[in-house]
Amino acid sequence: MEGRKRHDKIDHIDVEPVWSDSMGAKSMCVKVETSDTSIIVDPAAAVMQKSYPMKTERKYALLDEARRAIEEAAEDCENIFISHYHYDHHFLPDTSGIDFSKVFSEKEL
Repeated sequence: MEGRKRHDKIDHIDVEPVWSDSMGAKSMCVKVETSDTSIIVDPAAAVMQKSYPMKTERKYALLDEARRAIEEAAEDCENIFISHYHYDHHFLPDTSGIDFSKVFSEKEL
């Protein structure tokens, strides 16, 4: 986006929900693509709270599914945006269970 003037228009913008709380794991990960770049926002998920009415095994299965979806969505993104420091918005390398080379390698953070 170097050299972009404030009045330049974006040809298109696509916003794709990657994972959200309503899918069974805490997250609000979205992928944003424009004609210039691609961004993954809050590439993480966490297990739903104990009070959430679902069996624990199912909660962890959905968390694994969320991780795979986030990995896949992040693989071809150029940028990562983490809105704030909660574990449903970013992963820690030693506890995440995701392939960090797919999510964070060669990307602007």
